Amino acid sequence: MIFILFSLAKPGQPGAPECVARNRERIELKWNPPKSDGGNPIKGYTVERREKAAKKKDWTPINHGELNKVRYCFYF
Repeated sequence: MIFILFSLAKPGQPGAPECVARNRERIELKWNPPKSDGGNPIKGYTVERREKAAKKKDWTPINHGELNKVRYCFYF
């Protein structure tokens, strides 16, 4: 009889995003990957934004598809 035991934990949080460059048309962000991947490779990230002065504090995804890099450039 063979038993296969494995545990998949939740991955850690990535590092806080850092603004690398910006102008009136775009913002470029970068971040560090999580220290722990929970036992499974990270497949991708979702980048979200919200309006600072908005009445609703809803976050809106701005990347489409899987973002598998730790750098993202957002155009207004």
